[in-house]
Amino acid sequence: MMNYCASSLLLGLLFIPVTCDFPPGSCDGYTNITEPWRNRDFTSTSFTGFPKDDKNLVNHWWRFTGIGGDRVVSSCISNNHGGTHYSIYIPFSYPSTESVTPTTGTAYAYVSYCADRGFSVSVALCPGGFYVYKPLDHPYTPLGYLTCE
Repeated sequence: MMNYCASSLLLGLLFIPVTCDFPPGSCDGYTNITEPWRNRDFTSTSFTGFPKDDKNLVNHWWRFTGIGGDRVVSSCISNNHGGTHYSIYIPFSYPSTESVTPTTGTAYAYVSYCADRGFSVSVALCPGGFYVYKPLDHPYTPLGYLTCE
């Protein structure tokens, strides 16, 4: 019995030191987004709530999952795709390693032309190989993030 307690205590001590290799609140505090309308190939403009807008995503960490896709598109897509009027895309390179410092770059929205509206977004690579996103601005309405698999 004593050996068991000593082993449990020793094992418990091995798990106490905790470090993280990702930005605070990102990989352990994100919210899942699962809407299928985000898929870049979705083109209907006749559903309830069209056009969708992502202004409520600013300054929070988000993970895109589900049938809509799990990654924000990296190239310009014209208007009225993905359930929004103006599509957002992220053309910069995603991080390839976990880091306490997220990769921050310029995302763009197609309003009148590609790269019409630029704004900052942070991206972090989480344990398990998925990405989370934190928009830092939302310069125009209605803008929405388009996703793909």
